[in-house]
Amino acid sequence: MLSQSQLQIINELRSEQYNLSYEDFRRTWLLFDPCEGGSTDVENVENCIRELLSNVQVESFSPYKEVLAEILRGNSHASVINVLDIATLLPTSADMFIKYYDADSDSETSSVDFLRIWREHDLDANGALDKIETSELVSKIVRGIKEKYEESYGLKQRKFEVNPALLNNFVHELFIIGDADKNGLIELRELAAILNVEKNFLDICPKKLQQKQLNEIFAHYDKDGSGSVEGPEFLAFVRDVIRIDDKPLSRLTRKESDVNAEELELAGSMIMGFVDQDNDGKLDKQEMGVVMQKKPPKLIKNQTAFIRLQRSFDQEENQ
Repeated sequence: MLSQSQLQIINELRSEQYNLSYEDFRRTWLLFDPCEGGSTDVENVENCIRELLSNVQVESFSPYKEVLAEILRGNSHASVINVLDIATLLPTSADMFIKYYDADSDSETSSVDFLRIWREHDLDANGALDKIETSELVSKIVRGIKEKYEESYGLKQRKFEVNPALLNNFVHELFIIGDADKNGLIELRELAAILNVEKNFLDICPKKLQQKQLNEIFAHYDKDGSGSVEGPEFLAFVRDVIRIDDKPLSRLTRKESDVNAEELELAGSMIMGFVDQDNDGKLDKQEMGVVMQKKPPKLIKNQTAFIRLQRSFDQEENQ
């Protein structure tokens, strides 16, 4: 958090009377980050700020420069300055957060948040996202990153406007990279690779589960602390159950061993049928313990493997 004097100066700089365009920011930033890694050496901070502020029509940027340098030096990690920190403190548009969203140091997505995002944006519940749904998802993610950075500094939220052309270009590139089967849709396993979802939490579990480990597992998925795992929390648990012992070599190959929406729903129904004795559609800690101890995962993995095989035959027939 910033001091009151720092806040006053930065909020003044970020007011609506000043604006640093996406084009000017990017052109200037590339002078200090030519490889577009999303950061620059802390030794460049004064020169970088001076060049960026020269694009903003202010009478004198000396006080802003001094405060910005002080803040960024204080927040630098591993002797580098993150592009999103600078973009947050300057009067920039939300476009910067689209271009450099993966510079977010906390870009790994929790499994529960991933399934929550999926449910919110798969509006027609067809198990895949089209380009319109994907655009809305990207806008929400970018907004969340921007707000998180503003809150970390205690800053007022600046107006959120995204350039439609930039957003469309970003989504187009996303489909080129993420749409592995080129069907014009982003499926669940493809989105998992794009969003860099956390590693399978269940892979660290010992063969013989103790109560302490069960408590940790349950707490990991019961994000709202309600005492039961349901909705996206339950689906996140199911997804990890299916993927126990699946270890893709890298993020790029993760989608090959991940789960699609159809497989996830089937596995969820199987688990509920196996342990949900009170038929409340939720998983309590005792029921989760039954899942982990009785090991239905092997049966579930066989069923999902069958679905994948059947889908591959269908694709061959349609070609």
